[in-house]
Amino acid sequence: MDIEGKHFPDEEDEHSSKAGKRLGKIVFRVLAICSAIAYIICFARIFSSCDSSLLEKITFSKNAIDLYYDAPDKFVTYKINTKDFMEYYGTITLSNVVYAETAGELEIGVKYNTKITDVDKNNVSGEFEEYPLVYRLYDRNGNEYNVCNRINTEKGRYKFERVCFSGLKIDFSENDLNTNEYYASGEDVFFDTEESESGEKYTLEIYNPVTKETKKFVIYDNHTTYRLVEFNP
Repeated sequence: MDIEGKHFPDEEDEHSSKAGKRLGKIVFRVLAICSAIAYIICFARIFSSCDSSLLEKITFSKNAIDLYYDAPDKFVTYKINTKDFMEYYGTITLSNVVYAETAGELEIGVKYNTKITDVDKNNVSGEFEEYPLVYRLYDRNGNEYNVCNRINTEKGRYKFERVCFSGLKIDFSENDLNTNEYYASGEDVFFDTEESESGEKYTLEIYNPVTKETKKFVIYDNHTTYRLVEFNP
């Protein structure tokens, strides 16, 4: 700086350089914060969209568990590879359908988007808030089977349930696919076959009191594959 208070050219460059560095640090920090927020949002969405472990967990009723502990080696459980496992828009999906032959129970995993049951919680009961959907299982002859166990959990935008029905007696000997090589493989296979017009057939209806809609899923008929699985309470 000279006697008149004016900066020399090199001093002005130095001040400009320092200001530029400060601005650069500010921009870098802002970008870093924005990137961190974006990553957090991304991971939160990924986590919330992951299925709950409850969906694949086999629970059955207390009666079935008691039968298992009475004779574990004689407790027979099948996994049913239902072909009709997703509602048209994907808001309801079924998973890990299992049948305890020893106990006569059929358990179904259900995942649904909670937006289909959105309602003013001040106008509904606590029971509705926890279990908004109504399940009904019946066979080809119109016989209905009662819900004997039902548990759920919520994760992000989705609700996950295990719904168990009692009193069933599925006769796999009538299954039209019993001679297929699939049964020796022990793996899940889904056949794109037409619905069986005769023999056993079990249909699940899911009623939504909010939308007044009923969705139907054919859980098992004689064109449905199945396989033995282990059950460990």
